[in-house]
Amino acid sequence: MPTRIELLKQAGFSDAEIGDWATTERRRMQETGFTDNEIDQEFGVTRPPKEVPAAFTERLKQGNPLHRILGAAGEYAHDYFGDEPLGFSPFRPQSRSTRC
Repeated sequence: MPTRIELLKQAGFSDAEIGDWATTERRRMQETGFTDNEIDQEFGVTRPPKEVPAAFTERLKQGNPLHRILGAAGEYAHDYFGDEPLGFSPFRPQSRSTRC
């Protein structure tokens, strides 16, 4: 179901006319005791939540799949190869010679 503002737009009213009407209507409704939430609900206005939903926060903590895969690969390499590069083996001196 379209909101009151959408109905006014569909009827051909300009954004300025709708804005003026909404401002006047909001003041009138506030004077008669309606809360801002009730007025917003009547106009079809949605507001963002005051707190970030827990499920959204958990998804952010998990990161994206590529980041998780690269992080796991880095941990694996560190665990099995250590911090330092392997370098040349002291047991294979021929690997240090240059070939021409």
